[in-house]
Amino acid sequence: AAAAAAAADDDERGKLMPGGQFKKEVTREVLVSSKQRQKRKFVCTVRGLELFGVKLADACKIFKKKFSCGASVVETADNKEEIEIQGDVKDEVVGVIEKELGVDIKSIFFVEGGGTKATKIPAAPA
Repeated sequence: AAAAAAAADDDERGKLMPGGQFKKEVTREVLVSSKQRQKRKFVCTVRGLELFGVKLADACKIFKKKFSCGASVVETADNKEEIEIQGDVKDEVVGVIEKELGVDIKSIFFVEGGGTKATKIPAAPA
């Protein structure tokens, strides 16, 4: 009975690590953001697709064809990979992620701002 209770605690807080500390589970969400590159040039970034079993190179190819623009897989400073799409396609990319890649819209978020002031806005209409 004690083992079952310990397993229930393990599920609520994450994975139990040696020393009694807990490691949080990774939240499965796709983050879409847009930043200005030059005067009228924008770059749209998509993070977290690999958590849904999507190969980033295949998703990149779909974005290139759909938006008729350049897209590439880029490694970030924290050694994670994201897709960079040329152009301000932040609003249109949500539909493509949902329809073509099969990701639920409740898992897709827009990121506004940067650094410590970044806020997540759900892409699903309220």
